[in-house]
Amino acid sequence: MAVEQAVIVAGGKGVRLAKLAETRPKALVEIAGRPLIEHQILVAKRYGIRRLLLLTGHLGGVLPEHLGNGERFGIEIAYRHEDRPLGTAGALKAAEALLDEEFFVFYGDIIFDLDLDRLAAFHRKQGTIATLVVHPNDHPQDGDVVEVDCDSRIIAFHTKQRPPGTIVPNLVNAGIYLLSREIILLVPNGEFADFGLDVFPQMLRTGHALSAYNTPEYACDAGTIDRVAAVGRDVLSGKVARRNLSRPQKAVFLDRDGVLIEEKGERVTFDLVQLLPRTIKALSRLNHSDFLSLVVTNQSGIAKGFLSESDVARTHNGIDTMLGEEHCYVHSYFICPHHPEGGFPGERSELKIVCNCRKPLPGMLLRAAQQLNIDLGASFMVGDRTVDLAAGHSAGVCVIGVRTGYGCADGLMTVEPDFLCDDLLSATMLILQHQSFLDPAARLAKQIATSGATMVAVGGLSQTGKSVFAHLVRWQLRRHGRGAEILHLDDFLRPKAERKALPRVGDRYDTPAIAAALAGASRRTDTTLIAEGVPALALPAVRDPADRRIYVAIDEALRRDRFLALYRDRGYDERQAQALYDERDVEERATISASSVYADMTVTNEL
Repeated sequence: MAVEQAVIVAGGKGVRLAKLAETRPKALVEIAGRPLIEHQILVAKRYGIRRLLLLTGHLGGVLPEHLGNGERFGIEIAYRHEDRPLGTAGALKAAEALLDEEFFVFYGDIIFDLDLDRLAAFHRKQGTIATLVVHPNDHPQDGDVVEVDCDSRIIAFHTKQRPPGTIVPNLVNAGIYLLSREIILLVPNGEFADFGLDVFPQMLRTGHALSAYNTPEYACDAGTIDRVAAVGRDVLSGKVARRNLSRPQKAVFLDRDGVLIEEKGERVTFDLVQLLPRTIKALSRLNHSDFLSLVVTNQSGIAKGFLSESDVARTHNGIDTMLGEEHCYVHSYFICPHHPEGGFPGERSELKIVCNCRKPLPGMLLRAAQQLNIDLGASFMVGDRTVDLAAGHSAGVCVIGVRTGYGCADGLMTVEPDFLCDDLLSATMLILQHQSFLDPAARLAKQIATSGATMVAVGGLSQTGKSVFAHLVRWQLRRHGRGAEILHLDDFLRPKAERKALPRVGDRYDTPAIAAALAGASRRTDTTLIAEGVPALALPAVRDPADRRIYVAIDEALRRDRFLALYRDRGYDERQAQALYDERDVEERATISASSVYADMTVTNEL
């Protein structure tokens, strides 16, 4: 049965909003051209909520004038006005007679878009009288946070007044609850009471169970002028709606040790944690994208008796604290505490099992995908060990190895990454700079798998992303159970001394050697050869035998920036890099651009 009532706590003064809330309650401050409370009403209606109860205070008479009885929204709205501030819980207590047996509570300054059906199912499964929506954000020091156990039960509250540097998880109270009416019995009558500061902590002290619904969905308070602008941009860009878990999500799965933090072995405790140098920059970029950042980590030290679950939780709380101080976060941690082998002093027999979650098996990734509706065909795994790579391959995600930590050179398994990058930041930039390739790569792979095409040519000007696109197609073909090999045409460039005297771009390549390589390549019906390089569509030796021909394009200003950055990294100064760009522009642009007429499909890299 659907929850049919929601209570919106809309009595605050909106002091931090200054002039925006001088003559109207903060629930009527406009976000992306619509009063904030109307965004909440539309979400509520979408999930079958039929009745709203608004708890009003400051300028409370304005809300009934604006919203009326809710008829124009197709929802019933009632009001309960407080003459003096009673707090979030005290105001609800005063409206006890108007409450259903089960109801949502939304704080009136929050923009959100949650799958409320999923939240309700979680709440009923937990069997508690209160479920709090919690989430990580980039300013946890400004909010109340909770600690939870492995059963999603809350074990501690930490208010925003906590001392600086306190080690806490980044699980912020989002100001969205699902409550059973029974909770009202625990709120004092006629007194000021706040849920986060008074009622919930008191419930823990008296043995009442509380649940935490940890979600990556969008929930952000618009309580300051800066946040009004920020959430407005997120609404208009579609980010708020895209994060709803009814929609498939994209994720970057992250190994922990050697990717986020320095590799320290199996006995890592918080005092040993050191973030790798560019972790903050990488996570900041991911946090501002549509990708969820999810840690998947083997913690066999628990089974071996080296560590306890609380040790690992404190380590993750410490990582959260360090990241939060730099205004970034990971969305969630998934751990495997198992280990199949015995013989360790203090080992825990109940954890000495063969499981499906210990990497190289994909259980943690699959569990995350099930919980968070993740599209594995649009997601990535970043790891430093071969077991990470194998787990990613088994889950069907694109696998990026990094040279930090073990550098994918541990030798435990014979498995290769789809890409190899220097570190997490390099991997993140590769992912974010080529997001527009994901859908066309998936479509092309499906076409190839359906048609049985055995050769594909991928061409385009330099620094458009041809090689990345080819690797993404190979990954997607693997998801279809089809093998793929990549032939990089740059491997057939003539020596530099010969190239200088050859003005035509095609002549810079050893065409006979390319033709021989193509002729000698395996052309099994279950395998596709992908030939990629600048002249792939300009050279008949490559173009003619191809079953599919792809041209990769990019905005010229962006291509120039990428070109210059590449050669600066190779030690060229600005003048030298620009001179090389100009030289290549004369030699290549007309010929390679003209070769696009041979393409069956043009893919644009939209950075």
